[in-house]
Amino acid sequence: MTKKWLSRLYIPAILLIMTVGVIFILRMGYKPAPTDIMAPSFFDQPEEIGHQAFRRFFAPLQEKNRIAIGIPPQPEWYRKVVSGFLAGAAKEGHPFEVVVQEIEMPDLDLSATPNIMVVKVHTNIDPPAEIVDVLQKLEADHKRVLVYLPSLFTAHVLTASPIHRIERALQTNLFSISVGPLSLRADQEYLIDPPCVGTERDANGTADFGCLLMQSGRMLYRKKVSQDRFVAIMNEPKPEDYVLMISEPGQDRWDSKTRNHELRMSPPAAPVAPGN
Repeated sequence: MTKKWLSRLYIPAILLIMTVGVIFILRMGYKPAPTDIMAPSFFDQPEEIGHQAFRRFFAPLQEKNRIAIGIPPQPEWYRKVVSGFLAGAAKEGHPFEVVVQEIEMPDLDLSATPNIMVVKVHTNIDPPAEIVDVLQKLEADHKRVLVYLPSLFTAHVLTASPIHRIERALQTNLFSISVGPLSLRADQEYLIDPPCVGTERDANGTADFGCLLMQSGRMLYRKKVSQDRFVAIMNEPKPEDYVLMISEPGQDRWDSKTRNHELRMSPPAAPVAPGN
């Protein structure tokens, strides 16, 4: 009698759980985990990360004339990652000829690639006529172009990101790499910017990118990754859309309140424009 009674409860419970799961997926949408592209890798200098990123995509990048890279405006070493990407491309025999730069972004150090031309444009406008005109002209001239933006502008996970408007105007998708901070312990999650917050607190519509960064780092918490050097990982939320996350040497020894204040006082990226 006991077994029959348990079975009568067990089967309906299983059906209820399955039904709730299906309803949740239908209402919230199923978002598969991003594909891992690069396991934790260690570097002495940020330029090495950029060079390695180019080498990782050497084959597909031979066929691409337009690549978009987005980074946080601060700290300054993020710009060295982009400089290393450009120098790596030149070293590997596929140099970029033009950098199309969001006008509000800090300038890159191009001393290792002095022949690159820089064109500064406004990119966070709707319609994005200025950058589209420049890119179409450079495409007609068969120039290899790196589009240098804030990471919020290249993050496809953000529905209001300018990358969507630019791609619609160009009628093609851009191969993009969005760079952000990597937390390697729970007490480092204050470094994630934009913060991963709930919908009611996400006034700028940027939390989804912060949540992607945070969740990617959480996969490493139990591995106790060494933090004496730069640590980088990369994943692919969707085809030709990559997220590169980097931790800075010694961040496990930082005072969180002091460092958080320093980061928040740094010049921010321009906000993502409302709408899409």
